[in-house]
Amino acid sequence: MFSAVSSSEELVSDLAELLCEQLQSVASFHQVQDTHISLSRTFVMRHHWIEPMVADLRRKVALCHS
Repeated sequence: MFSAVSSSEELVSDLAELLCEQLQSVASFHQVQDTHISLSRTFVMRHHWIEPMVADLRRKVALCHS
C-alpha cells in the first residue's frame, strides 16, 4: 500500500490519493495541489448574486488603489 516516503508532504499526498480512491464509490473526488484552511464561515451564494458581488468588489478595490 504505502512505500517508504522521504517527506511528510509525500505522505500526505499518498494519503489523499488513497482517500480519493476509496471515496470514488460515494462521489467524485480529486486531489488538489494548492490546499488551504479557511477559518471563516461558508455560505451558499445564489447564482444571480455572483455578478453583482464581483462588480461591487471591483469597484471597492479600485477605490483603495486611487
